[in-house]
Amino acid sequence: MSTQFPGVLSLVVTTSQNDIFRYCEARGIAVEELGGRTIEEIVYSSLGTKVDTGLLLWWPNILRVSDIDVSNQGFINTHPSLLPLHRGKNPNFWALKCGEPFGVSLHFLGSGIDDGDLIAQRQIFYDWTDNAETLYRRGQQEMVDLFKATFHSILSGNPGRIKQSLETGNFHYAREMEEASFLDLNSVQPVKDTLNLLRARTFSGHPSCWFVDDQGEEYEVRVTIQKRSPLDRSS
Repeated sequence: MSTQFPGVLSLVVTTSQNDIFRYCEARGIAVEELGGRTIEEIVYSSLGTKVDTGLLLWWPNILRVSDIDVSNQGFINTHPSLLPLHRGKNPNFWALKCGEPFGVSLHFLGSGIDDGDLIAQRQIFYDWTDNAETLYRRGQQEMVDLFKATFHSILSGNPGRIKQSLETGNFHYAREMEEASFLDLNSVQPVKDTLNLLRARTFSGHPSCWFVDDQGEEYEVRVTIQKRSPLDRSS
């Protein structure tokens, strides 16, 4: 974006002095580390005025109303789900666990979490070989592609807005995932539901589903699902 649309970026704010921070510094793009400050404080101290449009690209924090007010047209957020499905945390987990559609969304910030007007969406179709990690990675790439495809309309100041039907969706807090990942060894449920839960927590380097045996020992469980080859079927 910085090379295709020079002068468009007034200010970049990062949560740390990460790769994006260093990229901006090396190219003379105004960049600030969040530190203990608010977006409002950074924008006014750096620019002295409001910005036209704010973009939250994988931003981890909730903005205050006064932060949102520094942008004339509001803030646009990226969210890895087909809103209004799975607002909040860990949408890749919940989509797989519940067997529901998955995708990515661009939306304006609203008064609540992930509840603002939609700008654009793309569905990501998945099969039994997918897990939490593959959906996460695919969602990252699809979000970049969607943002690129939508950026001209965002830049025009008229990207279009579609109100979300929140009553048809759902919302999840981060704390819900761990409890939902517990496997009761004495429970009875369809194999499909168990497999969906296992793959929903299969992500290398992250905790997985877990159970407790009769001796009180805790175990983690991951699953790998792959398509059966014709040779396997004929043997």
